[in-house]
Amino acid sequence: VDALDASLARIGAQIDQLSGELDRLDAADASLGERISTLNRPAPVAVRRPRAPAPRPSAPVLPKLVSVDLWGGRPSAAIRGVDGKVRFYAEGDTVGVARLRSISASARTVVIEHRNGKTSTLTVGD
Repeated sequence: VDALDASLARIGAQIDQLSGELDRLDAADASLGERISTLNRPAPVAVRRPRAPAPRPSAPVLPKLVSVDLWGGRPSAAIRGVDGKVRFYAEGDTVGVARLRSISASARTVVIEHRNGKTSTLTVGD
């Protein structure tokens, strides 16, 4: 009887050990099932965001007529160049690619002649 009790005790301990091992394996199986489920889900579709439009280039800075005066009885024009500096010009002088055709102190205007022969009139303050 004692040998039988010892065998039953050993078998009970083995059953307890196997039961614990079975619980651990069940937990691992559940964890693997969750991971497999996650991996089997379809990947989210990548949504392409529209690109922001490239900024448009700013308008070129043009020379500006600052003032028209008479110096020694001759008309003179003060023009602010694209570099921001103010320079003084007389009729016939070249400003960039244009020539000052005429300067009118009374009308506060300058007529410039472009390379192609066309003319433009600039007024102080425009």
